[in-house]
Amino acid sequence: MSPKKTVLAINLFVSLFVIIYLYATGGPIPGGDFPEEGIYLFHEKFAGSLFSALQIFAISLAALGNAFLCFSRQEGHQCSFWLASSLGFAFFAIDEYFLIHENLDRWIIYALNLPHNHLTDKIDDLIVVSYALIALWVLKKSWPWLRQYPAFIRNVTTGFLFLFAMAIFDLGSIKFTPVKELEEDICKIFAEAFFLLAYLSCLKKPPQSPAK
Repeated sequence: MSPKKTVLAINLFVSLFVIIYLYATGGPIPGGDFPEEGIYLFHEKFAGSLFSALQIFAISLAALGNAFLCFSRQEGHQCSFWLASSLGFAFFAIDEYFLIHENLDRWIIYALNLPHNHLTDKIDDLIVVSYALIALWVLKKSWPWLRQYPAFIRNVTTGFLFLFAMAIFDLGSIKFTPVKELEEDICKIFAEAFFLLAYLSCLKKPPQSPAK
């Protein structure tokens, strides 16, 4: 097995193990609201959210490493993408742990005096989708030179597929169920795992020119 496939296999195995373990055993970190139910471990400040936030922060560090490599190679036109990625994922990590998008959801409902129902409950999901659309726009702007990194393109594409699958599971649901929550969290953790592998795959000197 190649080193890249080994890293991917280990990353996905660890991610899947964490999901199964947390759902099966319970054990939230202090400050949570559901001290006994394992199925709620991905809610406010539980261990699952902490794991997810740490994984996203690792992506931010990998992107920052790529930015430093660009500086050392004097490739300034690429540095802005890596720096934007690093800052973006750092924000996503903070958002994941402190639930910024969910608090923004509540603020919008309160500020606009909206009723709390099935539709308004999905505002936070639409905020997450907007994050993904902004990221896709940034990727599109950098596409000409990102083709130098085929492994990056493959893994980011796979990550976005998992991410949008998560959004479909969430937006398409009418009420909370354990199965729905498990499906969403598997997609989220796997998306993060592929994004991490994508950014790690670029920590080397790319080909001189992209494939036509």
